[in-house]
Amino acid sequence: MIEFPITLVFWHWWIIGVALLGLEMLISGTFFLWMGAAAGVTGALLLIFSDPSWQIQFLIFAVVSVLSIFGWRAWRKTHPPAATDHPHLNQRTEQYVGRIIALDQTLENGRGSILIDCTMWELVAESGVDFPVGAQMRVIGSTGGALTIGPV
Repeated sequence: MIEFPITLVFWHWWIIGVALLGLEMLISGTFFLWMGAAAGVTGALLLIFSDPSWQIQFLIFAVVSVLSIFGWRAWRKTHPPAATDHPHLNQRTEQYVGRIIALDQTLENGRGSILIDCTMWELVAESGVDFPVGAQMRVIGSTGGALTIGPV
């Protein structure tokens, strides 16, 4: 039989759980969250039950991890996130879609920039042609950090 080099006790699992929760903060996606919770549950079970072998401990951790991850996904499918009244809150370029702007400098080859709400934005005309200063343009989309515009 393979022997584990150290004896795992409850606080080892709690440290693993905290490390997994820390990893969840760095790499979001709620995957490591449930593995961290499973490590915490494994540690709590070790407090209750007397010294199971490391194989049983890893089995408990694996089963609780898989059940919690798939349980969360199943619950999330039946309970989708609520709609918000600010759908573009963290998507700054999407907030400008539909807005009409007047060019303050000439667009050459369909490219230029403009100051909107104290922020300098790169402009890309969908047609790729030149537009004079003062031309009225509508923001029709965004690509990366650039606003895609078209004539009104």
